[in-house]
Amino acid sequence: RLAGLLRQRGVGPNVVTGIMIPRSAEMLIALYAVLKAGGTYLPIDPQYPEQRILNMLAGSKAAVLLTQQSVLEAKNLEEISPDVIIPGQLEDEISGMSPDNPEPVNNPGDMIYIIFTSGSTGIPKGAGVYHRGFANLLHWFTNEFQLNPGDRNLLMTSFSFDLTQKNLYASLLTGGVLCVPPVDHFDPGEIVRNIHDNKVSWINCTPSMFY
Repeated sequence: RLAGLLRQRGVGPNVVTGIMIPRSAEMLIALYAVLKAGGTYLPIDPQYPEQRILNMLAGSKAAVLLTQQSVLEAKNLEEISPDVIIPGQLEDEISGMSPDNPEPVNNPGDMIYIIFTSGSTGIPKGAGVYHRGFANLLHWFTNEFQLNPGDRNLLMTSFSFDLTQKNLYASLLTGGVLCVPPVDHFDPGEIVRNIHDNKVSWINCTPSMFY
């Protein structure tokens, strides 16, 4: 239903839609809605400084921003150029949309998402990732590690981190479980508790985080 609304708002192939929602089921709903609408998503960590968020929106030429009112107010971002959509305020409009999947409109040469560099060597730059390359990555990843419906993956890293992206799909593509703890900071003790409580069978992170 949210995908249908996004289509009505002009989201389609290579139309960049920012997603600035805290780690939650709502974040994943927004992500899959953008893909079903055919758009390109820009993952924005709500914890980022205001200026970095503004630079990402401007540099990517984002046409739409999916977010929450509390996030906008916390970051003082009411005056921004993208069309701001707050799903929680449009429940009646969204519920009136068709529950059927929209017809696919993408081809392998379309962008699936944009990731911005850290800016450690200058101004952060956006890098586009294409459906063809990302599909190849997921095909390799899920087969190489023999992911299956019994697997449970813990999402450990920031939504805006490139490594995170394949973790958002791998478990769900193979029928497994994706655990999304509402943790917005690095806490090793909390991660260990989540692994135990959720019976996590695999994690994907950088070597430095693992150590």
